[in-house]
Amino acid sequence: MKNSEALALIREKLQQKLDEHGWGFKLRPVNPGTECAIWIKAKDVIDKAIEPASCQLITGGKNIDPEGFGKLSDVQERLNHAITQLTAYASQCGLNGNGTFSTNLSDPVQELVERYKAQLKESQLADEVFKWKLVKQFKGKPNLEAPDFYEEIKGIDYSKFMYMNGARVIKHLAKDRPEQYRDCFKLLFNEDLPLADRLKRFPAEVLRIYRELQPDSTQSTHHDERTIATLLTYHNPDKYTFYMDSFYQKYCALVGIQPKKAGEKYIHYLDLLDNFIAEYVAPDKELLDKVRELLPEDAYPDRNHKLLAQDIFYSMLDSKTSDDLQFQKNENELKDILKKSSPDNVYTFFKTLDKLIEDLSIPDATNLVFSTSNKLSFQIGKRFCLNIERDQFYFIAPKDYLIEGIEKTSFDGKGHPTWFHKASASIVTEHYAAIKEAVQVELESKKNTDAKKYDNAAFRKAAFDKNYRASLIGFQEDKAMVSEIKKDNSSRVNLPLNIILYGPPGTGKTYNTIELAVELITGKKDTAHSINKKTFDLLKKEGQVEFITFHQNYSYEDFVIGIKPDLDHADLKFRKNEGIFYQLCERAKNNYYQSQIPASSSSLRPFDEVYEVLTSPLVEDGDEVEVEMKSGKILKIIEINGNSIRLRYPSGSEEHTMNKGTLKKAYEDVEAFVSKKIITGGMYTYYKPILERLWEMGKQTNVVTPLRNYVLVIDEINRANISRVFGELITLLEEDKRLGAENELKLTLPNGEQDFALPPNLYILGTMNTADKSIALVDIALRRRFEFRGFYPTKATIDALAAEGKVHDDVPALLAAINKKIFDKKGADFLVGHAYFINELTDTDLVKTIKRKVIPLLMEYFSGKIDIVRELFSNSGYTIAYDTDNYDWAIAKA
Repeated sequence: MKNSEALALIREKLQQKLDEHGWGFKLRPVNPGTECAIWIKAKDVIDKAIEPASCQLITGGKNIDPEGFGKLSDVQERLNHAITQLTAYASQCGLNGNGTFSTNLSDPVQELVERYKAQLKESQLADEVFKWKLVKQFKGKPNLEAPDFYEEIKGIDYSKFMYMNGARVIKHLAKDRPEQYRDCFKLLFNEDLPLADRLKRFPAEVLRIYRELQPDSTQSTHHDERTIATLLTYHNPDKYTFYMDSFYQKYCALVGIQPKKAGEKYIHYLDLLDNFIAEYVAPDKELLDKVRELLPEDAYPDRNHKLLAQDIFYSMLDSKTSDDLQFQKNENELKDILKKSSPDNVYTFFKTLDKLIEDLSIPDATNLVFSTSNKLSFQIGKRFCLNIERDQFYFIAPKDYLIEGIEKTSFDGKGHPTWFHKASASIVTEHYAAIKEAVQVELESKKNTDAKKYDNAAFRKAAFDKNYRASLIGFQEDKAMVSEIKKDNSSRVNLPLNIILYGPPGTGKTYNTIELAVELITGKKDTAHSINKKTFDLLKKEGQVEFITFHQNYSYEDFVIGIKPDLDHADLKFRKNEGIFYQLCERAKNNYYQSQIPASSSSLRPFDEVYEVLTSPLVEDGDEVEVEMKSGKILKIIEINGNSIRLRYPSGSEEHTMNKGTLKKAYEDVEAFVSKKIITGGMYTYYKPILERLWEMGKQTNVVTPLRNYVLVIDEINRANISRVFGELITLLEEDKRLGAENELKLTLPNGEQDFALPPNLYILGTMNTADKSIALVDIALRRRFEFRGFYPTKATIDALAAEGKVHDDVPALLAAINKKIFDKKGADFLVGHAYFINELTDTDLVKTIKRKVIPLLMEYFSGKIDIVRELFSNSGYTIAYDTDNYDWAIAKA
C-alpha cells in the first residue's frame, strides 16, 4: 500500500474517533508524498495553553520513530499508535469521552482565510493583481531554445519577486556565460528529476560558473530558494508558485509544524500549500468567485489556486502595515545617508550621540529631532546640535568657545551656542566636553517641540536601540572598531620589522602570529586569544594585515609583480598582476606619505576608502551609481567585476569598461590626469566626472593622517624558493634601507617601475617548520635580515596548559619522555609539539591523537623504523605495539 493511501485511511479512522468522542481537534495532514504526518493542535479547541502546544500523531514517513514500528504500509499498527497518542493528548488537554471541552473551536487557518476575504472586499486585489499579470506575461520563460539566451533573460522582469542582487546576477551570468547558464536552467526545469535533486544541483552549478567570473568567495550568487521559486513559477506556474522564507516560517508556527532547514524549505512549503488549497481554498466558493471577478483578462487564470494561496500567505502573514511601510521608507532614507559618510565617521557620530544620551540621561522624547534631510542631524527643538554631512561634522559649543582653524557661526542672544562647521571626527572627540555643555543648555531651554514633522523613525531607533543599529550598520561599526583600536598607536612599536617564528610542528607558530600581528599594529595585545583573533580579522578586513602560505610553486610574479592572462576577454590578452606583497606595500607606502603631510595642508583620503563609498550602492544593493557630467547628462556605473568597472553612457545604448587601477592612478596624481599623461582620447571625458566625484568625496582639510602599521604574515616561509620569490627586494628588507631611513634605497622593478621602495611601517612575519627543512638551509642573506624566534614544547608551556585544563593530565609526562629521546637522536628541530593535544581531554581523545597524529609524524622522522618509534614511548606512561596481522598500532596505558 502506498504511503498516501495508508495515510488517508489512518486519517479517516482518526476522524471517526474524534467524531465519536466529540473532540474538536483539527487534523492537519502534511503532504503524504514526503512527510506522512498528521498533526493536531490543542489551541484549536481549548482556551488554556498546553505544553507541548502540538502533537504529531504519525512521524517520519517510512521510518516511524519513536516506537520503532516497521513500514507505514502496516496500517493497523500505525493506526493503533496514532489513536493512543490522540487519546493521551485529549486527556492532557482536559477532554473526556463525553465531549466536555471549551466552546472555543477556533481554527487559525480558517481565520486567516476569512481575514483575507474581508481585505479583498476593500482592496479589490489592486495591490497584488500584478502577480497574476506578470505570470501570464512570462509563463514558459525563459525559452531554453532561444537563439540568444542573454536577450531572452534580459526581457524577463524578475524584480518583483526576488532580491535585486539575485536579478542582477541572473543577467550577469546570462550575458557572460550564456550557454553554461542555459544548461543550468535545463537542469532546473527537468521534471524527470526529483525536485530535491534540482534544488541541490542547480545552485551548485550556478556557483561553479559564477566563480569563474567572480573568484571572491564572499560574493554570493543570490540563487537561494526564493530566487529558484521565482524561476520555477514563471516557467511552470501550474506546478510552482512564489516563496518567501518569512511567511513560510510564520505559517509553520501558525499550524504548529517545525520548519525545514535551508535547501528543504521550498519543497515543504509546496506541500503545505497543497494541503492548504485542498482544505481551505478549493472548497471556498465565495473566495474563488470573488478572485475570478477581480482578475482581468490579461491575468493568469490560476486554476490550481497556487498564486492565490501564496497571496493569502503573503498578505496575511508578511505584508507590511502602513506604519511598517513608512518605517521601511525611513530606514531606506537612513541607509542612503549613511553611505555618504565613511564608516569611521558614522561610528564617531553614533558613539558621540551614545555618550551624550548616557551622560545627560537624555530620554526618547518629543523635543528631540532625528532628521535625514541630506544629512544625519540630531536636533533639540529647532537647534542643530550634532550633524554629519558629506563626511564632515557640524556641532554646537558654548558661546565664545574657540577652536583654531575651524569655521564657526555665532548666534545672537544671551546663552546661544556657537555653531562649528566642517570639522573632522578627531575634533569632535577632542571637544566633546564643550559639545556636552552646549547640548545640556539646549535640553533645559527647549522642553517641547513637534518632532514628527521632521523626524526619521529609523534614525531615532538607531540612536536609542543599539541592537537595531548593529543590525543596520554593524558592518560599518566593525570597520570603525579597527580605526579606534589604531587611533592611539600611530608611532612604530619597538619590535623588529622582519621576524620569523621557527620550531618543530605543533608548537603554536601560526597561532602566535595572530598575537604578534595585533601587537605590531595596535601596540598592545589582549591576554585572551579569542579577542586578539577578532581584532586580527578586523584588521585583515581593513587591509592592514594579509596572510599567505608559501609553497614550492610560489613565484616572484605571484608575490611582487608580473603578468597574467586576462580571462575577461575572449582573445588572449595579458594584464599586469600586482602580487599580494606589492599591494600591501602600496597601502603602507600611501599611508606613510599621507602621514608626512602637515596639518595645515590639504590631502585626499585613500583611494580604496573613497571608491568603496562611491560604489557601495551597487555592490551592496545592486543600485546603479549615477554620476552627473558637466553637460548635465548622467553617466552610470552599472557593474563592478574585479578590477573592471562597466559604464553606461548617457545615450543608454553604449557601454564601456573602465580600469580601476587607472582610476586609482589618476585619483592619486591629479596633475598627471589633468595634463592627460594618464588618460588620453575620448575616455578622458568619462573618467573626468567620476574622478571629480571621488576628489570631492576624498577631500580632507586640517586632518593629520596617523602613521599606521601593516603586517604581512607568511606561513611556511621556507617551503618556497625564498631567493627567487623575494628577488631584489631582499636588499630593501633591511631597516636602514626603508623609506626615510639613513640609507634609504629605491630600485627599478623588472616591469620598468622606477623608485620602488619599502616603507618603514610594513612588517613581515614568517613561520618556519624546522622539521620540514633545517634553518641552516635558508638563504644566508634572508637570515641576516630577519630576527628568528624559537618555539618549542617547553616544560613551562606544557605545565601551564595542563594547569589551565587545556590538555589531558598525562600529556606533560608523555611529551617529556618522548621528546627527550627525540632530542637525543635528532635534535630539537624534530620534537613533538603540544598543539596536537590541546582540548583532547578524554582518554579516548588522547589515544586517538597518539595513533593518528603523533605516531605518523614519528614514523616520518625515523624513516618508518617501527622499533625506534616504539622505544620512544618507553617510560612515557603509554605502551605501543605494531600489530602485523592488522597492520595497525595498538596503544595502551602502561
